[in-house]
Amino acid sequence: MDKQVISDKQGVTLMVMFIWGSTLIMGTAGEAKKYMWLAIILGMAEASLVMILYCKIINSTSCSNIFDINEVAFGRIAGSALNILYIWFVYILGSMVLNNFTEFINIVGLPDSPRIYGIIPIVILSIWGVKSGVEVLGRWSEFFIIILLIIMFATTVLSIPSMDISRIRPIIPSEIKPILKGATSAFSFPFAESVVFIMISSSFRNKKSPYKIYLLGLLISGLMISNFALRNVLVIGAETLSQSYFPSYTALSIIRVGEFVQRIETAVTVSFLLTGFVKISICIMASCNGLAKLFKFENYDILVTPVSLTMFATSFIVYDSILEAGKFIQEVLPYYTIIFQLILPLVTYIGIKVREKSAKGKTT
Repeated sequence: MDKQVISDKQGVTLMVMFIWGSTLIMGTAGEAKKYMWLAIILGMAEASLVMILYCKIINSTSCSNIFDINEVAFGRIAGSALNILYIWFVYILGSMVLNNFTEFINIVGLPDSPRIYGIIPIVILSIWGVKSGVEVLGRWSEFFIIILLIIMFATTVLSIPSMDISRIRPIIPSEIKPILKGATSAFSFPFAESVVFIMISSSFRNKKSPYKIYLLGLLISGLMISNFALRNVLVIGAETLSQSYFPSYTALSIIRVGEFVQRIETAVTVSFLLTGFVKISICIMASCNGLAKLFKFENYDILVTPVSLTMFATSFIVYDSILEAGKFIQEVLPYYTIIFQLILPLVTYIGIKVREKSAKGKTT
């Protein structure tokens, strides 16, 4: 496959839609309750530091992505071992997002239908998207993000009559621990999941692109997610949100504007389908990139269909239920993901610097 390059604007829209992904429907920072909007902003601040690390890794060598960088920094054997860990992370992440799709469609839309029927179309669409290449996904996201922003703005405006400011009082929190815990959750899900983009960084236009894509994408997506969290709390309150499988869907489902505007929760479904498609496609693409490097394939095309179908099958066993998914996200995910979102990138960066220092020592 010829090298495909995306513009910085397309990269930002892909990053925004990737971060929104399943967060639009599952929510994040639930531990902070009515202050979840503040926890999300703090999680953004934490994630910005890690994203700068990702950008430095991408720009550290002339290699195309993290899989090549690891082999240069650590050699074939140790580099391949690190690459397997990265592939594992992104593969399981894609499976978890597919599981979120399955649960949402089954609970909200097709409760009496077998779970498999609701998810097959998105898998087929993702296979097509990945085989079409990152340029097509970039143009696609560049167009559809406008529709998403319109939907999100409209739903927020329509929510105003149902908002109650007393639901976030007192404005100043009395305890900081739940907020910090919520910030940690928001950091790991969804912001630091953007580590996946260092696996497809060969598509970035130039050395300045990673900083623009990562930091601008983080700012836009993070502020919007914080806005959604604040809106949901104002509409139905933190206690109701904590008992909901899908917070945004629940919040918008109660909104009625006269007899004309009803059922605006459908907008959440549309947003989830669009952003979820991007997130799943990026995960499949990153997995295939890694496997192609591992097995020395010229391109990843031949791997797309088997990887997608295997990820689809795995999605049915990562969680047994939506309750288990919610518990895992709150109690386990931050400790599991820190290995792949922070520790492994640090190992890679240190390995690069050690190799650079060694190379300079040999030339002097």
